[in-house]
Amino acid sequence: MHAYHRRRFAALPVAGRGVVVEVRVRRLRCLTVDCPQQTFREQVPELTTRWARRTRQLTALVGDLAVAAAGSSGQVCSAVTGCLRA
Repeated sequence: MHAYHRRRFAALPVAGRGVVVEVRVRRLRCLTVDCPQQTFREQVPELTTRWARRTRQLTALVGDLAVAAAGSSGQVCSAVTGCLRA
């Protein structure tokens, strides 16, 4: 293990307020000498996908809103539910 790193994710809103989940993940060192990526971060597949800034549940909700409302109405719906930005 090399060090720790904090990752922050937007999560489903509660009572109309945005929620941020902060997770401490390990930063690991590759033991292969000629590895191009010397260190890498531990992934949290149950919570999110690689490089994502939203939880899987919030991503699904935003996608469903976009399909249901189509276009600019989806932006209004996400603002009402508290999912303004992720």
